[in-house]
Amino acid sequence: MRVSKAVRHSLSIIFGALWATMLLVIGLSCFAHANSPLIKLVAVAMIAAAEFITMTLVADELCPLADVKYTSAAKLITITTLLLATASAIGTYALNGI
Repeated sequence: MRVSKAVRHSLSIIFGALWATMLLVIGLSCFAHANSPLIKLVAVAMIAAAEFITMTLVADELCPLADVKYTSAAKLITITTLLLATASAIGTYALNGI
């Protein structure tokens, strides 16, 4: 069974948007209600991951003719934020043992 290209693009947009929304809602909820710095760093990582998923799975499908220079720069900034927040969370956990 072959799935048409339009169906694949539509499913990518729908599931990417749902996945990013779930990460964003959980990340914002954790950030708003957490007292621990570790949980806040994990929340920032989740928010950055949601933004990256949105850019990769949704925006690239909706706007395929967007300039690669600008989209690559935005993705690089988001991935840097994700990696720094994750590394900081691991470091906080390792140093404090929370």
